[in-house]
Amino acid sequence: MRIRTVFCIVFTILMLIVGCSAQVDNTFDDDLLLVGAGFRNTIMYYLSDEGFIVPVMRKIPWEEGIGKATLGYLIAGGANSSELSHKGLNAVIPEGTEISLRIDESGLATANLTNFTQFESMEAENAMIVAVVNTLKEFPSINTVSITVDGNGGKLKNGTILPENCGYINVNLEDVDAETMTSDGVNVFSVYMPNTSGYLMIPLTMYSTAENSFYGAMKLMCEGSKNAFIRQCIPTGTNLIDATIDGTSATVNFTSEFANISNIEGLSEVCYKAIYMTALEYGQIGELRILVDGKPFDMGEVTNPIFANEF
Repeated sequence: MRIRTVFCIVFTILMLIVGCSAQVDNTFDDDLLLVGAGFRNTIMYYLSDEGFIVPVMRKIPWEEGIGKATLGYLIAGGANSSELSHKGLNAVIPEGTEISLRIDESGLATANLTNFTQFESMEAENAMIVAVVNTLKEFPSINTVSITVDGNGGKLKNGTILPENCGYINVNLEDVDAETMTSDGVNVFSVYMPNTSGYLMIPLTMYSTAENSFYGAMKLMCEGSKNAFIRQCIPTGTNLIDATIDGTSATVNFTSEFANISNIEGLSEVCYKAIYMTALEYGQIGELRILVDGKPFDMGEVTNPIFANEF
């Protein structure tokens, strides 16, 4: 894998004793994800070349046991790795690994890995765990996820604890000091920003005492990221006047400096997408209005995205 920087992942694993009877993979679908000719829009998590965990929608054939089939797309090797590498992405499960998936009546999915080649770093172990857990959590029938190796829990080679009854894991933690993370009134935000090439949209987990709202998230987007592999898509000097969501309509009002976005080729499109994906964290959005000093601003030819990344 080509990883140019180490990413931080913070998550809590709950150790619970579960006595429910297990079944084979009986993942069911949200009909809205099914597309024509027996295909399904499926969100999977991969590792980018820069070290980010990235959600990507892939259109795959629908089949019985779609959860297990989806995990197969996370396994390195062959055409899968070749296709991913052209997108700046990497599969997170070692080549040759075999996977079984059981889902019990409580919605606990247990992914068991066999013929598993241990990783040489804790970072790679973490990347696999986060990608597997979050990929399975995209299925409406799955509430929590456990991962075992050869039927056993515990730890991987480098000490990473295998998750048990784990929910969604926040990804791509923005650099933050311990005092901020533990201070009173701190909120956790998911803010989307493009990578430096603008090709991938990266969800960043940011801790802040900013107002826990779309307005607070937009304030953080204006401040930008400290990560060198994240592109600042809000023009320098821009201040946020307001950011609101009314029903399914989101409106963001910037100061006049935002108009400079028109001078940078391609920036309007990635900026619009970043704002739209961030707004979706606060509800269903059908319209995004961009204002500058209270007046409508033309962002050019932009479309409302459904997924952060897709191919």
